[in-house]
Amino acid sequence: MTHIIYFDDAKKEDIEAAQGLNITLIDFKEAIKEGKTLHTKLEDPAPATIYTLSYTSGTTGKPKGTMISH
Repeated sequence: MTHIIYFDDAKKEDIEAAQGLNITLIDFKEAIKEGKTLHTKLEDPAPATIYTLSYTSGTTGKPKGTMISH
């Protein structure tokens, strides 16, 4: 199952269409509210921990991405 968090209001028909594709749409405010109830301990990052993924649009060639670590 795929989950997508949305920021603006979602139309009922969009939510239903997503469900038909096995995609769950989640309101950002609801995700934040639910996250505050979780008691998860986060691990400190190590030098090799992936920090971000950076993608190019591919305007001068094929699109590509790179993983950037701490």
